[in-house]
Amino acid sequence: MALPYDKVLIAGRLGLRPESLSRAFARLREHGVTIRNTNAAIASVDALRALLAAAPADAWTRAG
Repeated sequence: MALPYDKVLIAGRLGLRPESLSRAFARLREHGVTIRNTNAAIASVDALRALLAAAPADAWTRAG
């Protein structure tokens, strides 16, 4: 899937600095999400949903 906007714009809309967005993308890599340039790939949507459903706020702090 193509990202609809430039990463700098996405970061700004989320209230993040671009380097913070890059770190967030890196953490998602541990859960099967790959971001390359302007493309995103999710290995398992169900696995990602389960991660977020367990505790949405904790999903960012869990180890892979």
